[in-house]
Amino acid sequence: MLDQFFSNHPQLVFANTNQTFINEEGLRTAKEAAVAKLDPPDRITFPGNRSARSHILIYELLLCEQMREYTGLKNKCDRLLVEVVLLHRLLIAEERLNEIDASIRRPINIIGWMIQERLIHILLQTGSRSMRELAVFGKSEGIDTSSWFARLAGASTEANALQELGFHPDLQVYPATVFEDTVLKIDFFVFLANTQTGVCVSAKTTVARKSRIHFKPSSEYIEWWDEIQKGSSRFQSQFGRTFHPALLTIMKDQSTLLDLSPPTHPAPWVVELCTFLRRTNIQQLLR
Repeated sequence: MLDQFFSNHPQLVFANTNQTFINEEGLRTAKEAAVAKLDPPDRITFPGNRSARSHILIYELLLCEQMREYTGLKNKCDRLLVEVVLLHRLLIAEERLNEIDASIRRPINIIGWMIQERLIHILLQTGSRSMRELAVFGKSEGIDTSSWFARLAGASTEANALQELGFHPDLQVYPATVFEDTVLKIDFFVFLANTQTGVCVSAKTTVARKSRIHFKPSSEYIEWWDEIQKGSSRFQSQFGRTFHPALLTIMKDQSTLLDLSPPTHPAPWVVELCTFLRRTNIQQLLR
């Protein structure tokens, strides 16, 4: 059952040293999409008993309709950027409605996840150069700068972590789906290859001297730890296997963007995570 669950998760696609880039045509089209007329779906379409996937399907259908205006874009990252912009505009519309009725929060979380999923794909394919371009784009007409940078920060944190993990040959990485992300606060899962030993990871950016992986409560990050511990416990109860909570704090200087250059060697926190999984796997085998 668990193997089937992960087989349905989205596949990670990493760039090699010959990274692709967002084209000028993509940036120009995205700026046009930022100011074009866009009518969000009526709230009556989203009764409270609908699943998150039903919400996503409605937004995906809306995206397909809107993207018919931009069929000339051939580069996948260019098309994803335009989709991000359209979703960003829907997000802003939902946030304004939420100011009127704060009890309706779910669409904001779901659209935010859809935005982040696309941004992560773009960043994994295009690296640090697109980080700079997306940061500049966040100041364009029609873009809510604060909201744009909040989503970009979250996506770059996760892309940085996934990139580092993807470099290690003994680790298997699976991004979270919308439910695990928005409800359980899990960003991704990591397994030791050829074992059933895994961790549920929540990745956060922090201003610190180095990136760290935490496997037990830390007074410095107690609220973040409580979230991932509860989410991990709920997730493992569904499958009857052990999933350890892990909090990853990614170092970021206040004045710089995260570096998304392809790694040349495993990061220390990745080595520590791999060691933890190996030790845990041995302990389980000895029981």
